[in-house]
Amino acid sequence: MTSSVRIVLGTYAFMLPKQDRKKRQVISDPSTHEWICLLRSRDVHEDLGHILKKVVITLHPSFAQPVRVIERQHESNLSMRDPTTTTTRESTTTRETTTTRETTTTTITTRDALEPQYFQVEEVGWGEFEIACKLHFIDPDERPVELKHYLRLYPEGTADITAIPPPDHY
Repeated sequence: MTSSVRIVLGTYAFMLPKQDRKKRQVISDPSTHEWICLLRSRDVHEDLGHILKKVVITLHPSFAQPVRVIERQHESNLSMRDPTTTTTRESTTTRETTTTRETTTTTITTRDALEPQYFQVEEVGWGEFEIACKLHFIDPDERPVELKHYLRLYPEGTADITAIPPPDHY
């Protein structure tokens, strides 16, 4: 049986606020950007934790810990119920009079939804480089798959990086 899952490997980069960059320069840290490398399903609500055992993300060797291993969450950390399971609570109130008996039943249904598991690394830095991402599957018959993604801090083709304003949210 063959099955396939569409995945997204990408990065988000944000320029650090000016005051943070100045603080980092004092301690000889040239970082200019905060960035996130993220591996997730194409459908943001789909959990990859049911097919991936771990993801190994390899950064530039200049990082203190260039190889990051992200293990899948164990079932003990997750709700033991199936996300589609419903819990029903009933309360019954009975009121009796001499001639009538009235019964009211209230049913409250709740749904436990598990958050999808993403595999991600968050860092700060100053340079662009290629990130390697090796996917290890739960199924022992599946060989690991390696993907590569180029981390860009600035839009492609930008000549003057100082011309790019920082995001409004800083």
